[in-house]
Amino acid sequence: MLADNTMDVISRIPALDSLGDVPPGVLRTVVEEVAAAARLADDTEAQFQNYIGDLRGRMSP
Repeated sequence: MLADNTMDVISRIPALDSLGDVPPGVLRTVVEEVAAAARLADDTEAQFQNYIGDLRGRMSP
């Protein structure tokens, strides 16, 4: 789904859209890499929250 929406995302970000000289494939790669990093960060945050929840559960009387 990300690949289907990548060019739409690029067109909505003025800083990327205004580059113009950069081939669309390069911008697509940048957007896809940023999205992958964001998903990884979300996964990491969820894992951290689960870890904290587990610790709180163990510390409860």
